[in-house]
Amino acid sequence: MAGTSPSILDALARSGGSLSGPLGSFSTRIEGRPPCSEACPAGIDVKAYVALIADRRYSEAVDVIRKANPFPGVCGRVCTHPCEAECTQAEKGESVAIRALKRFAAEYELSRKPIACSSFKPMRREKIAVAGAGPAGLTAAADLADAGFEVTVFEAAPKAGGLLTWGIPGFRLPKNLVQSEIRGIAAMGVTIKTDERIESPSSLLQKGFSAVILATGCQTPTLMNIEGEKSIGVIDCLDFLFEVNDGKRTSAKGDVVVIGGGNAALDAARTAARLGAKVAIAYRRTEEEMPADRIEVELAKREGIKLILLALPFRIVVENGQVGSVEFQRATLGDPDATGRRRPVPVPDDFFTLRADLVIRAVGSKPDISSLKETDLKTAQMGALEVDENNMTSARGVFAAGDLVTGPTSIVEAIRSGHDVARGVVAFLTGERKPKEADERVIVIEDATCREGRLATTRSWSSYDIEESGLDETSAISEASRCARCGLCSDCAVCLSQCEHRHCVMTDEYGKSQVVKLPATLAKAITESPESRDGWMIAAGPEKTRVSIEPVLANVDGKLCTSCALCEEACAYKAMRVKFEKGKAQTAIVDHSACRGCGACTSVCPSGAISQGWMADERLYGQAGEAAKGGVVAFSCIWHDSSSAMESRKGIVPVICTRRVSPGLVIESLVAGAAGVALVGCGSEGCHYLQGPWMGGEVAARMKTVLVSLGLDPARVTYIESEGNDDDAIAKFKKKLSKGKLEPFENVASKLPAMASGLGRGIAAAHALMAQPDMRKDLGSATGKYLVAPGCIPIVDSLMTAQGLKGPGRMLESAIKVLDAAGLTARKAEGIFGPGLRLRKWGMGGLYEQYAKRSMDSVRKAKPKALVALTEEAYGRFRDDWPKEFGALGFEVVALPALLKSKLKKSHFKEAEPLTVAFHSCGDGKFADDALSLVKAVPGIRAVRLKGGCGETIWAKPSAETKLKGIAILREAEGRGASVLVVDSHQCLAHLQASLAGWAESGVQVTDAYSLIASRMKGAK
Repeated sequence: MAGTSPSILDALARSGGSLSGPLGSFSTRIEGRPPCSEACPAGIDVKAYVALIADRRYSEAVDVIRKANPFPGVCGRVCTHPCEAECTQAEKGESVAIRALKRFAAEYELSRKPIACSSFKPMRREKIAVAGAGPAGLTAAADLADAGFEVTVFEAAPKAGGLLTWGIPGFRLPKNLVQSEIRGIAAMGVTIKTDERIESPSSLLQKGFSAVILATGCQTPTLMNIEGEKSIGVIDCLDFLFEVNDGKRTSAKGDVVVIGGGNAALDAARTAARLGAKVAIAYRRTEEEMPADRIEVELAKREGIKLILLALPFRIVVENGQVGSVEFQRATLGDPDATGRRRPVPVPDDFFTLRADLVIRAVGSKPDISSLKETDLKTAQMGALEVDENNMTSARGVFAAGDLVTGPTSIVEAIRSGHDVARGVVAFLTGERKPKEADERVIVIEDATCREGRLATTRSWSSYDIEESGLDETSAISEASRCARCGLCSDCAVCLSQCEHRHCVMTDEYGKSQVVKLPATLAKAITESPESRDGWMIAAGPEKTRVSIEPVLANVDGKLCTSCALCEEACAYKAMRVKFEKGKAQTAIVDHSACRGCGACTSVCPSGAISQGWMADERLYGQAGEAAKGGVVAFSCIWHDSSSAMESRKGIVPVICTRRVSPGLVIESLVAGAAGVALVGCGSEGCHYLQGPWMGGEVAARMKTVLVSLGLDPARVTYIESEGNDDDAIAKFKKKLSKGKLEPFENVASKLPAMASGLGRGIAAAHALMAQPDMRKDLGSATGKYLVAPGCIPIVDSLMTAQGLKGPGRMLESAIKVLDAAGLTARKAEGIFGPGLRLRKWGMGGLYEQYAKRSMDSVRKAKPKALVALTEEAYGRFRDDWPKEFGALGFEVVALPALLKSKLKKSHFKEAEPLTVAFHSCGDGKFADDALSLVKAVPGIRAVRLKGGCGETIWAKPSAETKLKGIAILREAEGRGASVLVVDSHQCLAHLQASLAGWAESGVQVTDAYSLIASRMKGAK
C-alpha cells in the first residue's frame, strides 16, 4: 500500500510521535525493516534466516538467503558484512555474527545437497548473453533464468567465478565451494562458456541474442604514479593472486611490501606470507581508517605481518635492474576528504625506506572497455560505463552491471547490481517496469502494556575462531538466539495467539494509506464504534496530519446478515456466533477480542454481510480482474511472501490466507478473462492460522466440482502448497493449461449485474462460463424420449454446496424419476442450463448466441419427443424467445407440471400417512396452478396455497427484509397446519432451506414438488 505523507513517516522515524483522537492519546513509533536487512546490499531477509537457524530449520534458512543471494557459501566467508555494523545488539555488547550464521547454513546445505541436474526449459523466446562470470554476471544470469529466459554466460578465463575464483586466496574462500555454487546456478538452466572473450556486444545481438549484459569487472590496476613503478618485481595485487590461484606462482621469498589497506591488500599480504615471504603492509592512513575487514587485519597481525601506517609511497628504488626497496614519506591526518575519512598530509622532509624483493601494489583498479570493439558506449567517471535507470548503456540492448558500472565494490554489492540489471533486462524485453521498492516501515501505536526488547547474551568463543573454522551447530543456535528480532513483526504462528497488536489501515488527509499496528484493545474499540474511525491526529514534532483508522477485523452488517451461521462454523477462533433473541431476526456478531482477521468468515458469508477492510470483496474482485490479464489468477497467502505483502504483482492477488478465497472470487476470476485460478497457500508447518493448511486445498476441490457441473475442465483450478518457488509452480500451472489447450475465457466481468453477495456474483458469473464449455457433451439420440433441461439447477446447486449451503439437491433427479414412473421415458439434457436470456440482458449478446445456438442444435440433433422445462421462467423463454431468435425449433417445449398432470394415476402411488402441505410459488400463472394441481393429485396429501410469493433469493437480494420474508412464509405454513412447505422452483427452495439453516426454528420441512411426489410413489424409500 502507499505510504502516508513522507514527512510524517520520516519525522516519526527520527523522533517518535503521538496519535490522539476520539478514544484517547497514544505514543507512536516507526517499525521498519531490521537495520541488518536495510544495510544488506543484496536485500537478504536477515531476521528470517537467523530465526530459522535458531529454530533448527537450516534448509529453510538457506532458501531464504538464496532468494536474494545465489552465493550463500561465498558470502558466508568473505562478505564485508555491513549488516553486522548495523546490528542493534552491538549497543548491548557485540553484533550477532550474521555472516558466520550464513556460512553455517550454507555448509549445512552443502553437506546434504545432491548433485544438481538441469531440467530447465525456457518459457520465453528471448535469449540473453552475459559477458563475465563474476558475482554480478552470474547473479543476473540466475535471475533471468528464473524468469524463463535462455541465458549464456561467456567468460574469458579458464574457470567461471571472476574474483571469487582468481582474486581471493583459497585459505579464505575454498575454490570447490565457489564452483559448487556456480554449478547450482548452471543447474537453473544457465549455460556457462569459459575461455571465450567477448569483444563486440553488438555481434552477439546480430547472432540472435535479445540483450547483452557486460559484467567484466575492473581489470585495469590503478597506478601510484611514482618513480620505478614499472620495474621488474612490482606487480598488481590482482595479477599476483591470479598467478597464485592458477598455480603459476608457488613461492615468494625475501621481503614483500604490500602497498594499500583494503581487503585485496590483506589477501595479497596473507598469501605472500603463506608462500614464505616476510611481509609488511604500508598504508597511508591509520589502522582505524583501513577499509579492510577488521578480522582480516587482526588475523594478518597474528600471522606476523607488520603494519606500516601513515606511509605515502614516494619512489621505488631499483637495484641491479629490479626492485630493491621502497621509499616512503611519513604523513599525518588532515581534514576529511570525499570518502569521509581524514586525508593523509605529507610531513615535509620525513622519509624512510623499506627493503623489498617484491612490491605488490593494491591501491585499486578501474574499468577498462578499450578491448571492446564498440564506439558508442558512453563512459562516466573513472572509465565506468554510463547506464540508465534500467542499467542499459548508450547502446540499445547492451546492459552493464557490477564494477564495470560502479567501480570497485564488494561482492555483495556486485550481487545487488546483478539483480538490478536483470530487472532492467526484463523491463526492456517485456515492458514490465521495474517495481519500486516498497516502503516497509509500519507505524506502531503503543500503550502502557506494550513491551519490546531482548536481553543480550555473551559469547563463549572468539570472532576470529569463526573466521577460521566456522560455527558448530550448538554455537550457531546459541548465536542465532541472540538476535533481538527487531524491525517489522513477522506475524509468526508462535506469537499470533498472544500478540497484543492488530493490523489496521491508516489513511491520511491526502488519501494515502499505510498499514499500521494498533493495540488489540484500541482496534476492537474502533471496530465496534465506526464513528470513531475519523477525527484522529498524528503528530511528529511540529508536523501534524489528520488521519482515519480502519482496523482489519471482521465486521457484520446486520441488515445484510441472513443468519445462516456459516461464519460460526468457519471461525477457528470462536470469534463468530449467531445471536438468538426471541421475537427478533437472528444476526451474527463478532467477538473482536478473539478475531484474528484471517478472512474465513468473510469467504463463507453468502450475503456479503461480513466486511474486512482492505480484504473486502470489492478490492479483491478488482485485483483479480487485473491479474487475469496475465492468463492466470493466483490468490497467494501473504505470509510466505512477506516482501510483497499487501502489494499485488502481475498475476498475483495477495490474500491474508487462502481461506479468504470464496467460490465467487474463483468464478469471477475466470469470467474476468483468466484461463485458470491457483490458490497458493503456506505449507502445513508454516501456516499462521488454525485450519489454514487444509482450507485452501478444500476450496480448490470444491471449485473443481463446480467447474465440472458447468462442463468445464477441473484442471483450471489448482492448489499450490508454497515451498518458496511459487513463481515456478505458477509457471508450471500455466504451461499445463496451455498444453491442455485451456484458453482464457472472454472477459465480461464488467457486464455482470452488481450484487452485494459474493455467492450471487458467482452464480451470475457462472452463466457466462456455461456458454464457453471445455467439454461439449453430445446428447446423442433421444427419439421417443423426453429431455429434461436442468436449467440453472446445476449452477445454483454446485455453487451453494461449495459455499457450504444446502442447494436444490435432488430436484432434477426427482423430476426424471417421476416422469419415468409415469411411463414417460426421460433423461437429463446435459449442458442445457436454460434459455440463456440473462446473458443477452446483461449485454453479452455474443455469448448468448453462442450458447443458445449450440444448445438448440444439440437438442434438434437428439430428436426428442419434447424438451421439458422445470420452471415457469424457463418454459416461457424456451417456448417463445428461442423461436423468435432462431426460427422454428424442430422440437416441442413442454412444462413439467402440465405434462405430468394428466399422466400420473393413483396406481403410481403407495399408501402413506395423510400429509398437510403448504404450497408456495413466486409465480401466479398456469405453471404454478398446474404444479399445485399435481401436488393435490397425490393420494393422502392435503395442499393449501400460500398468499403470493416473496420474489427474493438469498444471493441476489440479501437483506434483513429477505430474511424476514422467508421466516414469514414458514410461519404462515405453520399457521395453516402444514408440516411440509412445497415450492415449484429451485430458487425458492434454496431461499427457504436457508431460512431453516439459521434464520428460524420451525418444525416445517421444505422440499420441492417433484421430490415430494417421488417420495410417495411405489418403490420409494
